[in-house]
Amino acid sequence: MKTYRSMLWVYVFLLMGEEAQSQGNLQFRKVDGSLKVVAVGDYRNGVWGVNSKDEIFVRTISSPSSVGQRWKRIDGALSFISVGSLGEVWGVNSGGRVYKREGVGARGSPSGTKWTEIKAPKPMKQLEVYNGVVWAIGTDDSIWYRIGNDWRKISGGLKVVSVGKTGVWGVNSKDEIYYRQGTSVDPRSAGTGWEKVSGGLSYMDVPFEKAVRQVWGVNSEGKVYRKKWSEKNEIYPNWEQMGANKEFKQLNVAEGSVWAVAKDGSIWQAPQRG
Repeated sequence: MKTYRSMLWVYVFLLMGEEAQSQGNLQFRKVDGSLKVVAVGDYRNGVWGVNSKDEIFVRTISSPSSVGQRWKRIDGALSFISVGSLGEVWGVNSGGRVYKREGVGARGSPSGTKWTEIKAPKPMKQLEVYNGVVWAIGTDDSIWYRIGNDWRKISGGLKVVSVGKTGVWGVNSKDEIYYRQGTSVDPRSAGTGWEKVSGGLSYMDVPFEKAVRQVWGVNSEGKVYRKKWSEKNEIYPNWEQMGANKEFKQLNVAEGSVWAVAKDGSIWQAPQRG
């Protein structure tokens, strides 16, 4: 009887261990097409992306967990694209010029009507838009913050910046991770200074949903990581590796779904767990 009970408890322990381990796994499904950047905000405004030729595409989805049916080509050419929490679609082209898509979500034209150039203080290579605020990275890794029509230069140097519910985060050319102090309380603010965070990532994304206090990223090896915040607005110390069977280079997390681009340009989507 003791042997049976011992074996039973070992079996239960192994099951619990397997369950705990699987919570970090992302069950990705492949989506047709090839991109270098994917971006998603409110699902009703679709999934946007640009490919290696700087061609722009949008994909209509019926729910946050849906992958839709096909990509639709959009006029223009961009090297990077971002979708904000209010349906804003912004991007930069290969010449560093900044553009905003007009009419996104409007009746009869959910993918917008035209691109409007936004005058920037210098050529930009990457940007993020959140609730009317824009953070951008210059081609020289300089950091810029825009609210209203005014651009303001921020100290430091980054290659990627992201803004969402847990504030403003970024990584530099050494894959070092930084958080902008004060922005978790008010993500629309410029913050007060940069705080270095442990770990190393080549790309980061901060979800915009109020209930999701997390930051996501991929490292140079293509592995996906996530860090959570406590209810007391404190950063958990450890990064949680989210298992995946592909090597990724870029991702975007919104409304419970993870959209990612692999190093080979393939497109993947997975429901978020935990």
